Amino acid sequence: MLKTERDMFKTEREDLLTENDRLERVLMNVTQMFSDLVTRLLVIASLMISEMISVENPADLLTRGVTVISLKSKDLWWSGPPWMYSSQSYQPQ
Repeated sequence: MLKTERDMFKTEREDLLTENDRLERVLMNVTQMFSDLVTRLLVIASLMISEMISVENPADLLTRGVTVISLKSKDLWWSGPPWMYSSQSYQPQ
């Protein structure tokens, strides 16, 4: 069986040596991005996620034929659905 360099030279610590400092920056950026992603996922997981029907969703107004000009007169666009300001028992589950 063929041994790899890794198998032949086992050490307590493994390092990657390079003359290119971009690799180190890229790896640090990836590490930071992963850390940020985990933080965001933890925040999202702690939120109550509910489903909203389309007629109560302000983001769906344009897909239902409302023009951009008429959006300014739509309370749903500016304030959201009325249940948003009620107790949680009225919110969709």
